[in-house]
Amino acid sequence: MNSELLALNIRIKSCRMTSNASSSHIGGCLSCADILGVIFSRIIKDKEGVTRFFLSKGHCIAAYLSCLEELGYIKPDVLDNYGVNGSIYMLHCSHYVKPIRFSTGSLGNGFPVAVGAALHRLIRRETEGRDQKQDDMMISLISDGELDEGSTWESIMFAGHRKIDNFLLFVDYNNQQSLGTKVSTLDLGDIKGKFLSFGWYAVDCDGHNHKEISDCVSNAFSKGTGKPKVVICHTIKGYPVSFMKNSVDWHYRSLTRQQLEVAIDEIQEASNA
Repeated sequence: MNSELLALNIRIKSCRMTSNASSSHIGGCLSCADILGVIFSRIIKDKEGVTRFFLSKGHCIAAYLSCLEELGYIKPDVLDNYGVNGSIYMLHCSHYVKPIRFSTGSLGNGFPVAVGAALHRLIRRETEGRDQKQDDMMISLISDGELDEGSTWESIMFAGHRKIDNFLLFVDYNNQQSLGTKVSTLDLGDIKGKFLSFGWYAVDCDGHNHKEISDCVSNAFSKGTGKPKVVICHTIKGYPVSFMKNSVDWHYRSLTRQQLEVAIDEIQEASNA
């Protein structure tokens, strides 16, 4: 499945799931759909590869579950069971859903574990004398809100210091957190510059442009030798739904039935544009 179609289906399924469950975080699910589309269509292409991915922004599990279901990695029963009492399809990322390896949701939780997993593979590669292969790469997706967490920066510093070059990080930088903009909550200034100063290969891109994301990843592999790699994806929370875009309200609100219909229509229209 191509990345654009996968992202479209992730958006539609995420809207249906969160609406049915009257749950939160649809804005962040929509902002990261294109990133997930590229990761799972152009980088990770098999079930074993999925186990190398860590969704650190675990509150946007609806998007990840939609992706896994769309690609046939989990049973096609998520829509009816997401958020249902006793279901394994919880409102945050859960390792009870295979092939998810690690439960996440508390910000700054999944990324450090992913760095540790990458270090483990790096040590094995060095001790066994193997060349680096792309299937050694550990991949994580974090929110811009996680850049407020100390555990995130400890991991950034550690990965740069240890030259964990088999690590690829995506930042969903939608500039909206739970109660306000990223800048008003905690302005971190030049994020790319900070990653560079800690020894990372870092690049910015339009997080809704699949070619741009893919090109950044290709450049990371060709130019980022000996360094961990980060693609800072500038996105729009709630994209492309007109009444949701850049609105902090959609961190916690869920779609009514009428809003759901409008949202799906706008998502499909944007995809056809």
